Amino acid sequence: MGGQLNAYTSREQTVYHAHVLKKDVPKAVEILADILQNSTFKEEDIERERGVILREMVDVESQVDEVIFDHLHSIAFQGNSLGYTILGPEKNIKSIKRDDLIKYVKTHYTAPRMVLAAAGAVDHNEYVPL
Repeated sequence: MGGQLNAYTSREQTVYHAHVLKKDVPKAVEILADILQNSTFKEEDIERERGVILREMVDVESQVDEVIFDHLHSIAFQGNSLGYTILGPEKNIKSIKRDDLIKYVKTHYTAPRMVLAAAGAVDHNEYVPL
């Protein structure tokens, strides 16, 4: 299709996004829906991502501004999940299991907790039924 698909996580949200031509919007919505509803959580993919996250933790810890920002949040939001780092504690990253991920997604990645938004050359009346 020639589009782009990506995702990122912040303290408050996980975002999956696609940039496609107008004619490819239905296919992009289908792909995003498939990712959210039918992820397989293969063990080898989980292990690969675990390594990626652990390397990201080392990178973040070497950036003074990121460390200060994490400390600021931990103080400002004591007792609240907004005080946690985005990547989480290293012990969690090392110990999380496939079943933990599946349970988390089934609990938190549900329709009432999601927003599907579009911008650009998108016809609202064609988009809503998607």
